Amino acid sequence: MSTTNQQQSSKSDKKKTFKQYARKREEAKAGMILMLNYGKGNNFYKFKAALLETALREYGNLGNLIEQEKYYVPVLDLPDYKAMGISTANIDFMKNESMKELAKEVGKINRDKPKLYGLIRQHMRCGK
Repeated sequence: MSTTNQQQSSKSDKKKTFKQYARKREEAKAGMILMLNYGKGNNFYKFKAALLETALREYGNLGNLIEQEKYYVPVLDLPDYKAMGISTANIDFMKNESMKELAKEVGKINRDKPKLYGLIRQHMRCGK
């Protein structure tokens, strides 16, 4: 019996040390895009909010795709220059400049579409 008492006392002497667990990745860094979890208990709404914030910061109006679920289409809105008393030559020049700015914005959006897609795919987990 003395051997069993010794074994029990040696087991009680070996206490388990406290292991501190790391915080979840979601809580670790605020403003960071989380990895999207699939299935029951997913984090889609947190993922979408973090992705929206990052996309708006990096891609401007194209980032509105995440919230509105459709692409932003810039609109050419020209004021009535004739009512302002501006000559027709100046009106044509101003219209051309507005068209150039619109074309630049559309080109930037088209160049950034694959980058935004890559950002979304980067933070998705592969299937199980």
